[in-house]
This record gives sequence, structure tokens and C-alpha cells, in this order.
Amino acid sequence: MLVQGTIRRLTVCGATMLAASLVLAGCSSTPTGPAAAPETSSTLAPVKGGRLVFGLTGETDGWLPQAARWSPSSDNVAKAVFDPLVALGADESVQPYLAESFTPAAGFDSWEIKVRPKVTFHDGTAFDAAALVQNLEADRTSPLVGSAFKPITAVDKVDDVTVRVKMSSPWANFPSLFLTQAGFMVAPAQLAAQDTRKPIGTGPFVFDSWTPDSSFKAKRNPNYWQAGLPYLDAVEFRPLTDVDNRRKSLAAGDIDVYHTNAPADLLRSIKKNDLPPDSTALADESEGDQAMMVLNTQSGLFQDKDLRVALAQATDRKGLVDQLWEGFFDVADQPFSKASAWHAQVDFPTFDLAAAKAKVDTWKAAHGGQAPTFTLSLVANTDEQQVSQVLQQMWGAAGFEVVLQGVEETKFVATLIGGNFEAASLKFFNAPDPDGDYPFWSGTTLGQKGEISLNLARYTSTAAQAGLDAGHASADPAARAAAYAGVWQDFAQNVPYLWLYDSKFALVHNNRVHGLDESVAPDGTKLKPVVWGSVFLTRTWIAI
Repeated sequence: MLVQGTIRRLTVCGATMLAASLVLAGCSSTPTGPAAAPETSSTLAPVKGGRLVFGLTGETDGWLPQAARWSPSSDNVAKAVFDPLVALGADESVQPYLAESFTPAAGFDSWEIKVRPKVTFHDGTAFDAAALVQNLEADRTSPLVGSAFKPITAVDKVDDVTVRVKMSSPWANFPSLFLTQAGFMVAPAQLAAQDTRKPIGTGPFVFDSWTPDSSFKAKRNPNYWQAGLPYLDAVEFRPLTDVDNRRKSLAAGDIDVYHTNAPADLLRSIKKNDLPPDSTALADESEGDQAMMVLNTQSGLFQDKDLRVALAQATDRKGLVDQLWEGFFDVADQPFSKASAWHAQVDFPTFDLAAAKAKVDTWKAAHGGQAPTFTLSLVANTDEQQVSQVLQQMWGAAGFEVVLQGVEETKFVATLIGGNFEAASLKFFNAPDPDGDYPFWSGTTLGQKGEISLNLARYTSTAAQAGLDAGHASADPAARAAAYAGVWQDFAQNVPYLWLYDSKFALVHNNRVHGLDESVAPDGTKLKPVVWGSVFLTRTWIAI
């Protein structure tokens, strides 16, 4: 969400450093459940032509990555019209995409990025070292994503295809930064105009039209730098915020594919294989989101640590998952699932209603008997409202008074990074390597009241920052794992995030659609087909 993928290496599951072009890796996660498996696309010859219509969970407020607040919906569109510098490999390594290589200095305090030759933007200008410098400088000065680039002190053109990036301190996992929206490369003309409505990228499809809250259309790029691609003539993206509408639209043939992280839809589509006619579910097997409550520790009620702990103790996470989704999701207690190498044992508060009541009663006694009251911000859809209503009852039993405030997705993102909330229901933190989420946890990206803050909970501590910085600077897997374990424990004790369960995405598509599961890097390396609910459509085709 946000700037990420709004952001993504040495691996804990078998560390290897590629000397000339460091590609850093994490461990792959386990799928949430079995997906339906008709004949695979690889057994069929691709057919050129046709138009694919994609149902999205929400709209986006613009198409300039340095200025717009992106989500998984945005990433799907971005992968069609832009190309990223890097992409996530099938083994969860960071793979060069528009970049040809990333080469670090011995101390990781500078990196050289070499771009692929003969790549052009849709307006005919070259994607070369000069264009990369312009993109990186735009990132550095962006009010939205600029704080993630603070360690960078200089960006210099070395030659026509090489850029050197210097840092104020070692950054051993630098390529992971470009697994966020900052990794999508924009034409210099769009950067100069600060145009958020008409994207100019290097991608397989060229912008055609955008009617906000209705339709985004793009046509096949006839001069695409990957020869013979794409297969489709055109793509259209439609924001369909209600999951039932997405399912009905697919069944009716109005759309060809949709993505979903709605818990009831995942349970229905993946575990129960209850799908619209002639369709298939493709599970997102990347490290998924954590469903959580983000608590604003900078202002409002949850500056009080005891109330944050009380809220966690009042939350029966397993009861929530069992009641609503038949126990389908694993309960979370940190930013990484048990399937991840970065998972650690922590002491997150367990469900203890009596202890929660005691803390609330103490607070009430100190505030004239007034109940602690707060507003929970959420995206206005059926699933979020259902979860929030159950939590509202749980928290009410401990003595909290909770007001639910649902807004559409774009406004919700603005509210979250602007700090205009007390508690917010969010699914996020899906980077396979913790350094991919560094900007969202670090005190270096924490804005003051009224300012944009990538640090969503506006929380920092000496212990957490030390662990984040150690993991940021190190290339040793064991040392990094130990450092991050300390961060997760700090989060568990201080509760800036109230973890709920490990979430996932899936794509549901008509069986005429092929190639969604065949994402590869330009050098042929296999990529994760679905990452944070988004997919490359470069090799997607429709049987006509």
C-alpha cells in the first residue's frame, strides 16, 4: 500500500552474494491455500490480439509515482504503462528489470546502477542514465517518497548507461527500495510537467484515456523494447470497490480478471474453490500483508502506551478469525508470517479481557470517569466494516467507545500518511525483506504533526531504530535476523501496531485468460506472478 508497493539481498535460507551484481533475497512464503488448476498457460501457444478488462479494488489519485498515493490497484496499472527498475523473483530475490545490474562498493556506501540499452519511453525519448538521474532526483525531492531517499547524498551520471548513487551510511540492501512505486521509471517530460493524469512510461501499454472512478485505458506499445511483446492489443482497468460486484462482473463477462484481498472472497475462492463459472483463482504466494490496526502514537488517545496494550489485550484475534472466516487465516503477532525466515518469537499481548478492563478503569479514574473514546478509520467496504464491527464489540467489552469512519481508498491513504487518524484498519507490510519496509518504521521518515509521514504509526524508539539500522547496513543474514527480532519484540511490547492476521491477495480470472502466471525478467529469470495483488500483463493473452 501507499508508497510501496509503495517500496523492495543475501538470503537467510542459504546466503549467496553475486559479486558483480548484488541481488538480495529472502525466503518464499507458503500459499494460503490451493488454487484451482486448469490446463496451464505454458501448454498453449499465445494468441495475439484482444482486450483485457481488469477489475480493481479501488481508484488512484494520479499516475506520477513521486506525487500520487498508490495501492495494489495502482500497481496493476503502473505495471502496464511503466516498467520498474527491479522486480521480485520467484525465489523472492530482487531481480533487475529496467536496470541491467546493481553493483555495490565494498562498504555498501555507494552503488552503481546500469540500465538496459535501447529502451525508450512512449514519447520516443531514451531511458538512459540521464533519465534515471532525473527520476532519482525527483524521488529525493518528493514530499511523498523523499524521506525514503534521505540516506542518498549524491546521484551522478557515470556514462550513458551508468549512474552512481552515494549514501551517507552503508545500505547493503539498496535494490529493495525499488520494489516500491519509486521503482517505476517516468519519462522526463512527465516529470517536468508534474503531470499526474497522463502517464508516460516505457511499459508494454501506452496510455489512452482515464476517467477517474470509471475506467483507465491503454493500448499496445508497438515499439516495446521486449521484442514480440505484449500479446494483448489493449487493457482496461475498472475500479470496482465492492467485491460482490467484481464477482458478478466476472460471471457476466463484463471483466476478465479481478484481484481481491477480501477475506470472505479469499476463503470462498481459494479454500472452497467456489468460483464464478469458467474461472480460476491464482493465489498470491509472495510474503503477504498483515491485517492490523495502526495506532497513532504521536497524537490523540494512543499516545498512552497502556491504552495501546489494553486494546491489544481486548482483542481476541483467533476468535475473530474463527468467527468470520472459519479459521482460514493465521493469527499475526509481528510483520512477518511464520513461513518467513524473518519471523521471530515475540511477547505480543495475548487476549486478556480482565487485564484490558483494569487498564481502562485506571485511565477512566484519572480522567473523571470518562471512557477512552476514539475513531477507527477504515476503507468503506463490506469486509472492513464487518471486521471493524466485531472489533468494536470486543473493545467495547473492555470499556472503550469506538466510532467507525469508512472512507474510499484514495482518501484513506491520504488520511493515513497525513496522520489525521487515531486508529486505522490496514493491510500492509508485505516486503519479503524487512529493509523493504524500512521507510515505514524508521524514525528518519517520521513527520511532525500535520506533515506527511511514511512512518505510519509515527512511532520510534532507540531500540527499534538501532535494530532497523543494523539490518539496513548489514549483509550478514544471521546478524540481520537477530537485529530484526529485536525490532519485532519492541513492537510487541509497545504496540504501535495491533496485529490481527496474515492476509493474502488472489487473482480470479476467466479461463480464456492465460499467462498471468508466467512473469519473467528480461533475462528470463522467473518472477513471482502476483506480488501485493498486482501482476505484469506483458505476457498475458486471451484465447479468442
